[in-house]
Amino acid sequence: MAIDFKLSNTCRALLLSILVLGAVCAVVGLFFTSEKLSWVLGVAIGSVTAMIRVIMLESTIQKAVDMQKKDSEAFGRVGYNTRLLFTGAVIVAVAVTKCASLIGVIVGIILVQPAAYITNFVIKPQENDPAINNQKGAV
Repeated sequence: MAIDFKLSNTCRALLLSILVLGAVCAVVGLFFTSEKLSWVLGVAIGSVTAMIRVIMLESTIQKAVDMQKKDSEAFGRVGYNTRLLFTGAVIVAVAVTKCASLIGVIVGIILVQPAAYITNFVIKPQENDPAINNQKGAV
């Protein structure tokens, strides 16, 4: 079964923002923790979890757009619950195994919110640029 899925430019920018913010949080956190490896691993796990959640959201939205209203609402709820369960499973797995800093994982997961604001500031000025508008949708 082949996956026919393309990430939008906004999603790519959001993923890049999460990656950069995760690296910044990992480095800054090194000054405040004694367990440096655990902290960096926690932020990395949280950042990857956040990025997977964004990709899952993009997939849900792309599929729901082509559905009827009632079906798309149900599909959206299933997608939301799937992302929530995935996040919970990651947090529980890290808490049980104690392989990484739980606070670092939570910080990494929360990076979606500031990354969304940053992405909005980066993407919005580009909407008026005709050179970029001609490239939208290109992968």
